[in-house]
Amino acid sequence: MPVCTHRGCGMEYDPSINKEGDCSYHPGGPIFHEGLKGWSCCKKRVAGFDEFLNLPGCTTGYHTTESQKEVKFSDTKTIVDDTQFAPAPVEKIKVPSVEERRTVSETTPLPVKPAGLPEADPPNAVIPPGSKCKRSACNVVYQSDCDRTSKCVHHPGAPIFHEGSKGWSCCSRKVLEFSEFLRIGGCKVGKHVFLTQSTPSASRNNQVTDGRANDRGSATPTPRKDWYQTPTAVIVSIFVKKTVKSKSQVTFEENSVNLDLEDATGQRHKCSFKTFFPVAKDDCRAEYLGAKVELTLQKANGKTWPSLEPA
Repeated sequence: MPVCTHRGCGMEYDPSINKEGDCSYHPGGPIFHEGLKGWSCCKKRVAGFDEFLNLPGCTTGYHTTESQKEVKFSDTKTIVDDTQFAPAPVEKIKVPSVEERRTVSETTPLPVKPAGLPEADPPNAVIPPGSKCKRSACNVVYQSDCDRTSKCVHHPGAPIFHEGSKGWSCCSRKVLEFSEFLRIGGCKVGKHVFLTQSTPSASRNNQVTDGRANDRGSATPTPRKDWYQTPTAVIVSIFVKKTVKSKSQVTFEENSVNLDLEDATGQRHKCSFKTFFPVAKDDCRAEYLGAKVELTLQKANGKTWPSLEPA
């Protein structure tokens, strides 16, 4: 059966029973801004790339196989920083100034590694018909128990946008247009995951532990963070406004970072995370910039980081 080419749909359909309202899609273009992702035709924004791909369409109509008009990132006033995936050159590269880093980090969408998914849904789980597989690039929709055992062809890696090309970190194919990127076939075969799992993770446990109140102020949830990298450093933005430097502490370790921040209202913001590769902790630093705390993590081995934290 043909596959609908509308953005946000990608469903297989039977042309003989194609009716008005069967297709739910996005007529607009993608928008990545300040770490959030969405479509220009609707207001909902999400942080994860998988969540963005699964945003339900805001317009209904007929399914189609007609080629859609290409919408480039420049059409959505989105700036993409291609340097974050550039390989480290031989010569020493100067780390960007504070002003340059501030400009990039506040305007650049950052690819985020997909959240860890289980190998498969629990055998006895009840899956609602119409549930879409959660794996990247898999468009299979659950209709019957036969779909539990069918092959899931997907991308286990993260999206990479570099020098105008777009692709996935898990395979070598690269394309130029965003619509072509969404159609890149998966490179790994596994089992479908139709249900959103809510299993506790280390980061979630940290959030519960770090969220307790203490004698220095009331606690809030773990703050949002964003990141990008240069050949010699990884820049992490921790979004806490009006942080009081004298009452806050940032500790750098070889493989982790711990933060205990207090804002102007007396609320505390705690979080910690492990780094994908080791850092030169004595050369790392924290800067308090009003709307956020910016961490500069000097790479210990000069390698390109595929993600901020290990899987």
